[in-house]
Amino acid sequence: MVKHIQYGSIWQSVILIIVAFAGEYFIYEPNALLRFDKAANGPWIYPGRSRDWNGNDLFNRWEDPVTISLTTVKGVETTDNEILPVEAFYAIRSALGCENQEWLVFPGGYSRHFTFFFNLFVLMQIVNMICARKIHDEYNIFEGFFDNFVFLAVWAIILGLQFVIIQYTSFIFKVMALSWEQWAIGLGISLTVFIVDAATKSIPDRYTYAVGKDTVFDKREIAAGRAPEAKFLDKEED
Repeated sequence: MVKHIQYGSIWQSVILIIVAFAGEYFIYEPNALLRFDKAANGPWIYPGRSRDWNGNDLFNRWEDPVTISLTTVKGVETTDNEILPVEAFYAIRSALGCENQEWLVFPGGYSRHFTFFFNLFVLMQIVNMICARKIHDEYNIFEGFFDNFVFLAVWAIILGLQFVIIQYTSFIFKVMALSWEQWAIGLGISLTVFIVDAATKSIPDRYTYAVGKDTVFDKREIAAGRAPEAKFLDKEED
């Protein structure tokens, strides 16, 4: 059991670190207006805050929509207040299919990047709840899945509440509703927990750290003609 906690935690931590620091290079952002000045680099999510990133103010809301127009200063095209590079303005305008529009309205809101981060963390725990149903290295973690109504109800309620929190509670929590593509990406990444769980089961318990007694392991070792390791010898037999 301990090995699953150890290796599962390491895997999830690595994934979350990658999402936090490199999510802007692979998390798809369908709304061009939310890409802000990153729009010229591809259809990827804006890092930290959705707009007006300054490295310190990650979550505070840009309360009101911001209108940015294209102007001409001394014959050089620029955007008002120098908020947005001209190249990004053109890229966003092109993505929206309005090449002739001279102004764009950027909506207010919280960071979609960190909303994705939070959602991914919870989704991985929801997937791990299924893995945790079997703690003695059984590979079929879905055996008897529909036999425990309480587990199914709790699991479904957690998943449902997470969806509601992400999509509809920005007036309470500092989140911005995710697109269906971002939900799909998050779900796909969270399913890797199944792969890590299965891989961890292939590592014999005798090679990993243990806490407390594990008579199931002891009986398996004895049945295989092996004596339980010294770290298990102080356990009481059932």
